[in-house]
Amino acid sequence: MVVVPAVIALAARLGVAGALALAGAGHAWDPSGFAVAIERYRLLPGALVPAAALYLPWLELIVGMRLACTSRAQGAMAVAVALLGTYLAALLSAAARGLDIACGCFRGGEDAGLAWPIARVLALLAALAVCWFAARRGVALGAPPVVRQRTSLHVPRGIHP
Repeated sequence: MVVVPAVIALAARLGVAGALALAGAGHAWDPSGFAVAIERYRLLPGALVPAAALYLPWLELIVGMRLACTSRAQGAMAVAVALLGTYLAALLSAAARGLDIACGCFRGGEDAGLAWPIARVLALLAALAVCWFAARRGVALGAPPVVRQRTSLHVPRGIHP
């Protein structure tokens, strides 16, 4: 059994949340630039590129906020794994085809080359694995444990309020 300290699970969850929210915000701010980045991968038909550029950023933002705002985010973790897995497949496909493109992960400031973006996505997937192991152990993905106390009152027989 893998034991993950709560503080590490919290850091992993917030790191993934921050990366997704930052990427989503940048893409939402400039959907046409994001459409160009998607188009350079040559994976989607031209008619689907604008829809992907319009909706993916908001999905990234929502998943990032859900991961950041709640300690029980298994659904958001599943969507994040699907998003990151899709991004990893696109990056590996572009690298295998020898495309010399910027990854399009964050808004601007990126050099061409896919080695660093692939490593970054793998690190984010590893952070989600840490969160998954923490959730399996019962750590609420970094939230402090909840102490439950009995709230039922025991009234002895014969005593009436």
